[in-house]
Amino acid sequence: MRYRIVGIDPDTRHELALIVDAPSDAAAERVARSRGIDVSSVRPESDADAPGDEHPGSEPKVILTAPAPGSVQTIELTGKPWKAILLLGAALMILGLGAGSYALLSDPRALTSPPLLAYLGAGAFIGGLLVFIVGRLGAWWYHG
Repeated sequence: MRYRIVGIDPDTRHELALIVDAPSDAAAERVARSRGIDVSSVRPESDADAPGDEHPGSEPKVILTAPAPGSVQTIELTGKPWKAILLLGAALMILGLGAGSYALLSDPRALTSPPLLAYLGAGAFIGGLLVFIVGRLGAWWYHG
């Protein structure tokens, strides 16, 4: 027999409807709870009942998983390599900004003749900005 289970997805906290083929409503609810769904109602799916659909003693199986109408599912599209490139670019920019700021603020003559650390900091910031831009473009190009 088929049962319609309505519950809450634990990951997205959105309501979803699940159709389960099981010998009893308790077995259908166990299947939903084993998948982590917070079950709010279990009822027979009358239009899905047909002679020969019942399999006594068989393992319950999920027929269809569909989010409830009006719910939104977010799909993460950015791959890990592109996230690593973005992180590297952001870290270089922060390091460069910190090094340049330290060099310019620690020496009162730094505005007239900047020390080597200020140049290194500016180079790290610009390099980090370029790496970050490449990461954003790569994430967009390969994953939309």
